[in-house]
Amino acid sequence: MRYALFKVSKIYAMSFKGFEMVEKRLKGFLAKQEMKKEITIERAEIVKMVQNQLARGFDGNGEPVYLTWKGETRTHYAPNTILKKSKMGGLASIISHVTNFMTGNFYRSLYVFVYDNGEFEIRSRSPLIEIIKGRSGPDIIELSPESERFLFQNKIAPDLQNTIDELFEK
Repeated sequence: MRYALFKVSKIYAMSFKGFEMVEKRLKGFLAKQEMKKEITIERAEIVKMVQNQLARGFDGNGEPVYLTWKGETRTHYAPNTILKKSKMGGLASIISHVTNFMTGNFYRSLYVFVYDNGEFEIRSRSPLIEIIKGRSGPDIIELSPESERFLFQNKIAPDLQNTIDELFEK
C-alpha cells in the first residue's frame, strides 16, 4: 500500500513505514530551537540593520527620531547645529530629524542577545545607551517592522524551509 504526500506540484510517494519516519522527524523538529539557531546565525545582519536604521534616523517603530531634552520633544535642531550640518554632505546634512549617524564605540557596542526560546534582544555594552534612549526614545535600537519583515522573509523563513525540506529528503 502506498500513501501520497502532496507538496506544491510534486508528489512524494512513500510506504507507510516511510511516512512514519517523516512523522517522527517532524515531531523531533523543535521550532524554538531552530529559531534560536537562525537568529544566532543572523546576529551580525541584525546589528547591521539597526546601525542602518540609526544612520537613517529611524527608531524601532520606523518613525523619525527626534530629541527629547528636559522633557520636551524637539523636532528641529538648534540654529548652530543647522548651520554646521548645512556644510556637511550625505546623512550628516539631514536636519529634518536626528540621524544618529555614528561609527565609533557605540556602533561597535551593539550586539544581539538570543534567548533559549528563539526570541532576541538588541543590546549595547556602551554606557551611552541610556543617555541615547533618554534623548531619542526606548525603541532607538529595536528593529523596525520593515527590518523585521526583511529579516524573516529573506533570511529566517528560507532557512527554516530548507530544514523542513531536509526532513522529507532523508
